[in-house]
Amino acid sequence: MPALIEAQDIRHGFGGQPALALDHLHLEAGQAHLLLGPSGCGKTTLLHILAGLLMPDSGSLHIAGQDVRALGPAARDRFRGQHIGLIFQRLHLLGAVNVLQNLMLAQHFGRRPPNRSRALALLDQLGLAHRAHAMPDTLSQGEAQRVAIARALVNQPAILLADEPTSSLDDDNAQEVIALLRDASEREGAALLVVTHDQRLRAHFPDATLLARPEPTA
Repeated sequence: MPALIEAQDIRHGFGGQPALALDHLHLEAGQAHLLLGPSGCGKTTLLHILAGLLMPDSGSLHIAGQDVRALGPAARDRFRGQHIGLIFQRLHLLGAVNVLQNLMLAQHFGRRPPNRSRALALLDQLGLAHRAHAMPDTLSQGEAQRVAIARALVNQPAILLADEPTSSLDDDNAQEVIALLRDASEREGAALLVVTHDQRLRAHFPDATLLARPEPTA
C-alpha cells in the first residue's frame, strides 16, 4: 500500500545541538504504530515536523504522497487541515467555548464546512454526547482527553498524531485512552502514530520503534 508517512534520515537541532535523529519511518493507511523514547530524544519535535509545524534541517519527508518540504507555510497549514489530526500533550482546548464549539472551530480552522452532525456523532461515539454543551473547565481529565481525540478526528484526517496521550494518566485511564485512540482511528480509517515515553503502551503496540537521544556535537 502507498505510505501515508515516509520519512528518511530526518535530522533537526536547536542552538547548534541535535534534537532529533530519525533514520526511517514508514506508516501505511490503517496502521497503528508506537514510537517510544526517553525525554529529550525529539518525540515532540518529530510530531511537529510530521505535521508541518516545523521543517527538518535535513532528510526527506512525504506525507500522503506530498513532499511537505516543497510547500510554503500557508500551503502546509492547508495541507495539515486536510490530512492530519493532532492530539497535543497539552490538550489546548479553548476555554471560552463549549465542547461542541471546540470541534466546530476545528472544522473552521481546517477549512471544512461546518458539520454539526459530524461533531455530535463523534462525541456520541466517545461517550460525550451529554457533555456537548459543557465548558472545558468542567470536564474531568479523561473527558478532556476524549474531547481532544474527537477534535483531532472531526475533519476525517488520513493521519492521527498523538503526543504523550497517557503520560499524566493513571493505569486505568491510560488503558481507556489508548483503546479509544485505536478504536476511533480504526473506525475512521486513519493511520495512528503515538509518540511517548510511557512504557505501559508497549503491550498495545508489539512492533514499537525505539527513538534514542541524538549524540551531542562536540
